[in-house]
Amino acid sequence: MSLRIFSLYFALIMLGGCGLQSSAPQGDLIECAIGPGAQFSKVCTLETLGGDDFVIHHPDGGFRRFVWSGTGGERAIGSAIGAGEVEILTPVSPSHIEFALDNDRYRYPAGEAVAAYE
Repeated sequence: MSLRIFSLYFALIMLGGCGLQSSAPQGDLIECAIGPGAQFSKVCTLETLGGDDFVIHHPDGGFRRFVWSGTGGERAIGSAIGAGEVEILTPVSPSHIEFALDNDRYRYPAGEAVAAYE
């Protein structure tokens, strides 16, 4: 009997600990419009992985991984995991560029990368 109680107690502790391991992504909030017809809002998190790789985390827990490629005026954004073709829409301002993958749109704080698309 005590073995059953101990086993149940141990299982409850293990299940309770599962939620403690998840954490919010670290990075800056950026504007995104997730899904068809969505309006832009500053709810996505930009996580820089180092080098030219970055991840954009959606507020629902989903994410997209991207990579900058090329140099100088030949810079391009691509999906790092082959999820589809990235479409550069337009530079929004001198410091942001708007791009889309499938039905999701993002405004990336691109700095020098925007100059390649102006």
